[in-house]
Amino acid sequence: MSKACDHAGPIAAQCDGQSAALAADQMKFLDLTQDFSLHTPAFAGYPGPAIRWIKHLAFDRAGGQEITMTLHVSTHLDAPAHFLTGGKFIGDLPLDFLIGTACVVDLQRMGVGDYDLYGP
Repeated sequence: MSKACDHAGPIAAQCDGQSAALAADQMKFLDLTQDFSLHTPAFAGYPGPAIRWIKHLAFDRAGGQEITMTLHVSTHLDAPAHFLTGGKFIGDLPLDFLIGTACVVDLQRMGVGDYDLYGP
Protein backbone atom coordinates (compact mmCIF):
# COMPACT_ATOMS: atom_id res chain seq x y z
CA MET A 1 0.00 0.00 0.00
CA SER A 2 1.50 3.28 -1.08
CA LYS A 3 1.15 6.53 0.86
CA ALA A 4 0.41 9.83 -0.85
CA CYS A 5 3.56 11.92 -1.00
CA ASP A 6 4.16 15.42 -2.27
CA HIS A 7 7.97 15.15 -2.16
CA ALA A 8 10.41 14.28 -4.91
CA GLY A 9 13.97 13.05 -4.65
CA PRO A 10 15.61 11.25 -1.72
CA ILE A 11 12.89 12.11 0.80
CA ALA A 12 10.22 10.56 -1.44
CA ALA A 13 11.83 7.17 -0.74
CA GLN A 14 10.48 7.42 2.81
CA CYS A 15 6.95 7.91 1.48
CA ASP A 16 7.27 4.79 -0.68
CA GLY A 17 8.05 2.65 2.37
CA GLN A 18 11.83 2.61 1.99
CA SER A 19 13.53 3.37 5.28
CA ALA A 20 15.23 6.72 5.77
CA ALA A 21 18.39 4.87 6.79
CA LEU A 22 18.53 3.06 3.45
CA ALA A 23 17.96 6.28 1.51
CA ALA A 24 20.68 8.04 3.53
CA ASP A 25 23.03 5.08 3.03
CA GLN A 26 22.90 5.69 -0.72
CA MET A 27 24.04 9.32 -0.40
CA LYS A 28 27.29 10.95 0.64
CA PHE A 29 26.72 13.83 3.06
CA LEU A 30 29.20 16.71 3.09
CA ASP A 31 29.27 19.38 5.78
CA LEU A 32 29.72 22.63 3.85
CA THR A 33 29.52 24.92 6.88
CA GLN A 34 32.33 27.27 7.80
CA ASP A 35 33.75 27.41 11.32
CA PHE A 36 32.30 30.23 13.43
CA SER A 37 34.36 32.54 15.63
CA LEU A 38 34.68 36.17 16.60
CA HIS A 39 36.78 36.60 13.44
CA THR A 40 34.24 35.12 11.02
CA PRO A 41 33.67 37.79 8.36
CA ALA A 42 30.24 39.14 7.59
CA PHE A 43 28.90 39.97 4.16
CA ALA A 44 30.27 43.27 2.80
CA GLY A 45 28.74 46.26 4.58
CA TYR A 46 27.42 44.23 7.51
CA PRO A 47 29.02 44.20 10.96
CA GLY A 48 30.79 41.02 12.04
CA PRO A 49 29.84 39.01 15.11
CA ALA A 50 30.31 40.32 18.65
CA ILE A 51 30.73 37.98 21.61
CA ARG A 52 30.60 39.17 25.21
CA TRP A 53 30.63 37.37 28.52
CA ILE A 54 27.44 37.91 30.55
CA LYS A 55 28.27 35.41 33.31
CA HIS A 56 31.69 34.45 34.60
CA LEU A 57 32.43 31.07 36.12
CA ALA A 58 34.47 32.60 38.95
CA PHE A 59 31.54 34.75 40.14
CA ASP A 60 28.32 33.20 38.81
CA ARG A 61 28.95 29.42 39.12
CA ALA A 62 28.48 29.14 35.36
CA GLY A 63 29.86 30.87 32.32
CA GLY A 64 27.60 32.44 29.73
CA GLN A 65 28.11 34.40 26.55
CA GLU A 66 25.94 36.60 24.39
CA ILE A 67 26.50 36.43 20.64
CA THR A 68 25.22 39.31 18.52
CA MET A 69 25.34 39.24 14.73
CA THR A 70 23.37 39.85 11.57
CA LEU A 71 22.06 36.88 9.63
CA HIS A 72 24.67 37.48 6.92
CA VAL A 73 27.58 35.98 8.85
CA SER A 74 29.21 32.65 8.00
CA THR A 75 27.30 29.82 6.36
CA HIS A 76 23.65 30.66 5.77
CA LEU A 77 20.87 30.27 3.25
CA ASP A 78 18.97 33.19 1.78
CA ALA A 79 15.36 32.33 1.02
CA PRO A 80 13.87 33.46 -2.31
CA ALA A 81 11.80 35.98 -0.28
CA HIS A 82 15.06 37.76 0.57
CA PHE A 83 15.33 38.84 -3.07
CA LEU A 84 11.88 38.40 -4.63
CA THR A 85 8.55 39.94 -3.64
CA GLY A 86 6.22 37.00 -3.06
CA GLY A 87 9.16 34.58 -2.90
CA LYS A 88 9.15 31.61 -0.54
CA PHE A 89 10.49 31.80 3.00
CA ILE A 90 12.86 29.16 4.42
CA GLY A 91 9.99 27.36 6.17
CA ASP A 92 8.14 27.11 2.85
CA LEU A 93 10.95 25.23 1.10
CA PRO A 94 10.81 21.43 1.06
CA LEU A 95 13.88 19.70 2.48
CA ASP A 96 14.56 18.17 -0.95
CA PHE A 97 15.37 21.70 -2.13
CA LEU A 98 18.61 21.40 -0.15
CA ILE A 99 19.53 17.91 -1.34
CA GLY A 100 21.03 17.19 -4.71
CA THR A 101 24.04 16.79 -6.89
CA ALA A 102 26.87 19.18 -6.10
CA CYS A 103 30.42 20.00 -7.07
CA VAL A 104 32.79 20.72 -4.20
CA VAL A 105 35.96 22.65 -5.04
CA ASP A 106 38.80 22.49 -2.51
CA LEU A 107 40.41 25.92 -2.79
CA GLN A 108 42.93 25.18 -0.05
CA ARG A 109 44.98 23.27 -2.60
CA MET A 110 45.27 26.55 -4.50
CA GLY A 111 46.37 28.40 -1.36
CA VAL A 112 43.02 30.16 -0.96
CA GLY A 113 41.15 29.98 2.34
CA ASP A 114 37.39 30.35 2.81
CA TYR A 115 37.63 33.88 4.10
CA ASP A 116 40.00 35.03 1.35
CA LEU A 117 37.02 34.96 -1.01
CA TYR A 118 35.12 37.61 0.96
CA GLY A 119 35.36 41.24 0.03
CA PRO A 120 33.42 44.42 -0.56
